[in-house]
Amino acid sequence: MSLAPDRITLYLASFDRHLRLDPWARRRVLAEIEDHLREAEASGGERGPESFFGDQQGLARDLTLAWLERRYASLKVFLAIAAIVTASAMFAIKSLLGGAPSGGAHAPVDAVIQSFDRGSGLVALLLVGAAFLTGRTRPFELTRVNLFTKLAGIAALLLGTSVIGEAATIALRLPSATLPRLLLIAAFLLAETVAVSTALGMWGLTRRIVAGLR
Repeated sequence: MSLAPDRITLYLASFDRHLRLDPWARRRVLAEIEDHLREAEASGGERGPESFFGDQQGLARDLTLAWLERRYASLKVFLAIAAIVTASAMFAIKSLLGGAPSGGAHAPVDAVIQSFDRGSGLVALLLVGAAFLTGRTRPFELTRVNLFTKLAGIAALLLGTSVIGEAATIALRLPSATLPRLLLIAAFLLAETVAVSTALGMWGLTRRIVAGLR
């Protein structure tokens, strides 16, 4: 008597309902679990799926936690990169634009945007520091991961706001900036956008897993 395919299907369906992963990771995990169960069926095993992997809900939670730990580590790395790249690009762009002030009519608007840009960037950097302080030299713990994820999300959004403000400042000064400077500014702005977008994407994946485990 072999392991009935319908039992495998039912087990996987129940397991899938409890799994809290992004679609790509979910498909990968389900495929691996099914492969193991199908191999057991082909070899003539008579035990049910639970005897191989245990309770579906417990297995789903354990795998989700393991996946979350990896996403958490990745979020830390990408958030730190986004903060460093944004701060570095901000100073570089400021230096490049220093010799190209905006026109008189745009000066008040330029001043407001720059103040907002710098303020949001500074608050974002402070939040990044606070986020890392919540998890420094401590074991992996869901409560702290949840707090870190919240702070990281706010910080990443503020970094994105800072990038938008920087783009607005650049737009006001385009007429008076030289082409070589504009190319360098565009490169820095692109680097900021990619770094912040990647951090926001990783934050979204991490937040979804944390929300599913609560």
